[in-house]
Amino acid sequence: MPEAFVSNWSRYQTNGKSGNNSTSKNTNLSLKTIRSEPFLEELLLQEMSRANTDLVAGILSRDPERLAQAIAIVMRQEEPISRRAMWAIDIACEKNPGLITPYIKLLIIKMPEFRHDAFRRHILRIAARLPFHDSYKGALLNVCFDIIADSNKAIAVKANAMQILSRMAIEEPDIRHELKETIRYQMEEATPGFRSQARKVLNKVKELDTNTL
Repeated sequence: MPEAFVSNWSRYQTNGKSGNNSTSKNTNLSLKTIRSEPFLEELLLQEMSRANTDLVAGILSRDPERLAQAIAIVMRQEEPISRRAMWAIDIACEKNPGLITPYIKLLIIKMPEFRHDAFRRHILRIAARLPFHDSYKGALLNVCFDIIADSNKAIAVKANAMQILSRMAIEEPDIRHELKETIRYQMEEATPGFRSQARKVLNKVKELDTNTL
């Protein structure tokens, strides 16, 4: 990594910037007024690698204001920086899923607007780690059904959507029939990868139905 970025990262650590020292208002900043600092944007544009993404994720996990900046970058839908920011956010939320709480509803609602499936894959991975809050559960359910029914969506994205819906089906028995029918319809001309994931989800739903008899 270039010395400039090493120096910036060292200053970031020694300055004691962390989520523990930030006020709650930082996580509620309006995305319309947020301007990401050059340091964050330059770091995201440096390279698309797991090592660089982990570095950015570490910054985001320590500073809610920088997380808000990363969300704003995602919403710009500019390649490649927006997709790289989304990946870093996903990694940051692996160990602390609650980081994304102020923004998860926005990400779910905006999901259909993203042009690249990578955004949907990351957002669904993030959503799968969280409780399904009533404020966005309906939107998430609809998006997931739309993804499964879309033959153009990537298998990984469909698999994430099916997993979320199978989990929702535990508390929402009314969606089980539609979930099974949607999956079965898609299996007719699906790839082996999709059929493999679909069978696992169908077995889970079948087990749920058996346990509720």
